[in-house]
Amino acid sequence: MIGYANILEKYHEIFLMGSVSWYFFQIAFVFVFPLFMGPYGIFWAIFGSEIVSIIFAIFFLFKQRKRYGY
Repeated sequence: MIGYANILEKYHEIFLMGSVSWYFFQIAFVFVFPLFMGPYGIFWAIFGSEIVSIIFAIFFLFKQRKRYGY
């Protein structure tokens, strides 16, 4: 349990950013994509938000790698 607490303390910022970014992109894309793509925009919004969330996560992994030691 102590090991888990240490990991959570060290990486809590990354866990939080991952979940917040996913929900933010999901909501934004669901509202924006249908404006440009019509009814199919809802289905593409899920795919688009996943891709942007992955890019966002990879960007912060590389940006914070020195701080967290990975």
